[in-house]
Amino acid sequence: MTPESTRLVQESWRQVAPMADTAMRLFYHRLFELDPELGESLPPDVLVECRTRLQQVLGAVVTALPAAGEPHPTTDNGGGCPHVACALLWMLERGLGNRFTPAVRAAWAEALERHAARVTRAALGDPAARIVPPPLHHRGLVPLGS
Repeated sequence: MTPESTRLVQESWRQVAPMADTAMRLFYHRLFELDPELGESLPPDVLVECRTRLQQVLGAVVTALPAAGEPHPTTDNGGGCPHVACALLWMLERGLGNRFTPAVRAAWAEALERHAARVTRAALGDPAARIVPPPLHHRGLVPLGS
């Protein structure tokens, strides 16, 4: 990611923070539209925990982005849009409105792809695929909903 892409993701994350609960509800609404079987398999009480975990995961994705001066490796997402990524981008578009520019969309798509690649490497046993980011205060970020 470029430093500008990192900045766009972090800035837009801060803009969505005041509407955290609504944003997470929008995400799951869209996800279940895209994959109805998934929605049928999750009891309503589990969704509350899922929304909280999603906030934490997105916070980790944002926090794990390279800080200024760190390498910004690039990845190729192949142009795909799995249901989860599509639902997240849809939710961000609704939450940010006209602030969800093509550049912000591309930055988020890249951040999500980087996270997915890191999770895959970790699942395959790559010890360098660090999933747990430094504390949120390390880069001046706050968790969504704080």
